[in-house]
Amino acid sequence: METSNRLRSSAVALVVCLLLAGGLQAQQRTTVKFDKFDYNNPRTPEYKDRSHPQAKTTSQWLQIHTQYTAQGGGGRDGWLDELELRWSVLIRTTEGLYVLLQTKAVYVDIESDGSRRNAVVYVRPAFLRRYCGKERGVGRGSVWVYVEAVVDGQVVGSQEYAPTSPPAANWWQARDSRQVKLIDGALLTRDQTPFAPLDYDFFEHLKTPSNR
Repeated sequence: METSNRLRSSAVALVVCLLLAGGLQAQQRTTVKFDKFDYNNPRTPEYKDRSHPQAKTTSQWLQIHTQYTAQGGGGRDGWLDELELRWSVLIRTTEGLYVLLQTKAVYVDIESDGSRRNAVVYVRPAFLRRYCGKERGVGRGSVWVYVEAVVDGQVVGSQEYAPTSPPAANWWQARDSRQVKLIDGALLTRDQTPFAPLDYDFFEHLKTPSNR
């Protein structure tokens, strides 16, 4: 009888430990939510010094901005070592075809306290001229955005931004075809543009290429 009671007590204690561990794991799990998207057309910033006396800043970019929150995880100190945002942008060209642009941005030292944070990507001016016929005023109904948040290799949040109905479901998984063209190098993170030194404290710190 005593042995049976001991075994029963041990089993109960094990169940309690497992429940506590599960609850703690749930509390520590990171979640990222996106709550705002907008498009802007900033002009290439003009610096005081120029590399050539005839140089001018006339081009305009497509800036895609989002706000997000990170909650939970981060170990005991409540900080994430890294947060990766995987961007997909689908643009309808003037010819009625579609181009899919993709890139990723890795941020370091993210405090997962639920505060709103900002992230941006940019589309090059030359791309806009070539495929959209103009730099400024690319129609909102011609651009769709999907972004995933990844922590430690796990997707912890995602959001599609579709001002109008997209041409297909899960379009961000599309492959090269007659209708969709995948183009590398046209969707840029902030550190790959002349906007890199501007509004530094508005964004989280990007992981430097030497450490990627």
